[in-house]
Formats: sequence, C-alpha cells, structure tokens
Amino acid sequence: MKPKNINITKTVFIAVLMWFFFYNAFYALGQFIGNLTK
Repeated sequence: MKPKNINITKTVFIAVLMWFFFYNAFYALGQFIGNLTK
C-alpha cells in the first residue's frame, strides 16, 4: 500500500513540475514574440 501511495505522489509532483515548466516556457515565448512585433 505504501509504495503505491509514494508512486502517486511522485507522479503528481512530476505532473505539476511539467505544467509549471511549460506554462513558463509558453509565457516567455509569448513575451518574446510580443517584443519582436513591437
């Protein structure tokens, strides 16, 4: 029971990390394109 619980926590943690990374990457890309079109 315990290893499965840790695995779910690790999966959620990785999913949040991936979301945070992609959110920031797309935000930075949007800012960059916005500066180019100025």
